[in-house]
Amino acid sequence: PLEEHQKGKIAQKDLDFHYTLQIGKERKLKLMEQLEKDTKWLEERNICDYSLLVGIHFLSDSSPVPSLQTYKHDISSFKSDFGGMMSTDETKMYFLGVIDVLTEYNFVKKSERMV
Repeated sequence: PLEEHQKGKIAQKDLDFHYTLQIGKERKLKLMEQLEKDTKWLEERNICDYSLLVGIHFLSDSSPVPSLQTYKHDISSFKSDFGGMMSTDETKMYFLGVIDVLTEYNFVKKSERMV
């Protein structure tokens, strides 16, 4: 999976995404809790067809990141690292967001599944 990404494969669908985000237990628990809240909010409003967009920025010695300590203050743990989340090994930056939230789950959408 990482090798495919480095070969230029830019976007992957959910069934093709075989990569574990290295964010540690505490952040994983917070992330899963937040995703649960977000999807429940969308469900309560009959919104469907949303996706989780995951961006991975691979850091290298040629593109170092400034010291994170100067930016870690009263910011959400999901955005404390320059708007993203630093991997536990500090070699990748993850950017996540729920997207495509404009489709209401109504009779027309339900009927698509019946055809």
